[in-house]
Amino acid sequence: MILTSRSLVRDIIALRPVPRRGFWLGNPHPDTWPLYHRYFGTRTAEELRLKLGDDFRWLTPQYMETTYRHPAGKKLFDARQYKVFHGQPGPLAGGYFFGNDFGTQCDLLISPRHFEEFILPWFRKFTDQARAHGWQVILHSCGSIGRVIPHLIAAGVNCLHPLQARAAGMEAERLARDFQGKVAFLGGIDTQQLLVQGSPAEVRAEVRRLKDVFGPWWIVSPSHEALLPNVPPENVAAMAEAAHAD
Repeated sequence: MILTSRSLVRDIIALRPVPRRGFWLGNPHPDTWPLYHRYFGTRTAEELRLKLGDDFRWLTPQYMETTYRHPAGKKLFDARQYKVFHGQPGPLAGGYFFGNDFGTQCDLLISPRHFEEFILPWFRKFTDQARAHGWQVILHSCGSIGRVIPHLIAAGVNCLHPLQARAAGMEAERLARDFQGKVAFLGGIDTQQLLVQGSPAEVRAEVRRLKDVFGPWWIVSPSHEALLPNVPPENVAAMAEAAHAD
């Protein structure tokens, strides 16, 4: 069977045996794309993703007016009109990516008890809906969320993103020790210091280190998906190269 990025990502999230880790560039900030295009000699986001061997695509709900309407006419991120209606499977459909930032750099924004009482029931509605359609669930929250990860796993979350590397209690070793084999990981390459200030050699070394820590069920990606212009393209290239290396 030919290995495709779609099948690889699905197998990683399902905790099935895989031949390699996945890789996701993330969603760089609009001001970052021109810098990367000049460096990599590309013209479109998809061309750049293909050049880097990006295994992941994030499609947001802003496809038609019937799917997302802000009262002030504001847009939701920067999606294009690929679909006819919300819920229609896209070209890489199969995963449901949702969430919000309920962690700070130091701790949760809400106590675990209140999280379980007020937030988790709504998360369960999303995860139950995804499971009813046979979709895998990726939960996004920046910050220190370690204290509620067991609740998220119990609620049906299959994969955690973005693993903010420098947040309290989100060290890769701790996450792997407590949750490896229970949930897949997406993210974790530090965007606060390493990708901004580190050398390409240091970035490659960190990817190799985290491969050993997280094991096979990890998609290599920045710990903040909206890469800012201060992340040098050579470090992005190093991250991609190390992600695909044996």
